[in-house]
Amino acid sequence: MIHPDVVQHNRVCGASQAHRLPIVTASRQHGFASNHRDGYTLQTAQLLTELPMTHASTPAFIDFEASSLDLIASYPIEVGVCLPDGAVYSWLIRPHVLWHDWSESAEAIHGIPRQALMEKGHAVHQVAGYLNDLLSGQVFCDAWTFDSFWLHRLFRAADMQPAFQLESISLLLNPSQVRHWTPARQKVIAELGLPVHRAANDARILQATWQLVTTADQDRSGSVQGR
Repeated sequence: MIHPDVVQHNRVCGASQAHRLPIVTASRQHGFASNHRDGYTLQTAQLLTELPMTHASTPAFIDFEASSLDLIASYPIEVGVCLPDGAVYSWLIRPHVLWHDWSESAEAIHGIPRQALMEKGHAVHQVAGYLNDLLSGQVFCDAWTFDSFWLHRLFRAADMQPAFQLESISLLLNPSQVRHWTPARQKVIAELGLPVHRAANDARILQATWQLVTTADQDRSGSVQGR
């Protein structure tokens, strides 16, 4: 979905546990891995240049694709997460019986037909359960207004509460990192070679961009201190 790079901060809280069924995990090697399991190809990859980040210092990231950008009628159709260790998970979401919104212009961007969701998507309670099994604590997104709405719709339809707290990536960034975010994201997209507007890919790009701006900021700070 079309997200602004960084949006305002707020949160969604809750607690629950359920089952996990990953559809795709990121390749641990350089290059690409393709998944055809749900009738579409999802490419995942790692940065061609390794960044010096530990799992303990790297947050988890989440991204949604949706039926449209209507903040009343839209609903999530795909969710992807990138864990601190770089593993990527993604699920198509079968629309709840009360979800009817659909935008052909949005479909032209993400490329997921509604019929594919009906045939290959997972039930809302399954996807909510998978997320709760994978995630805890703070999880970050780049379009909190939209992502928090779609997260709420998913868990409300599932009659569950999230076991994690959704936050804006703006909480992780200082002013210098915000200024460098857009060119860093463009560099990451070019280096990874991933199609955007798919949830798993966008979550991976989000993590890699955060790693890049954080590392670059540390390098600039070290250079200034060394003078």
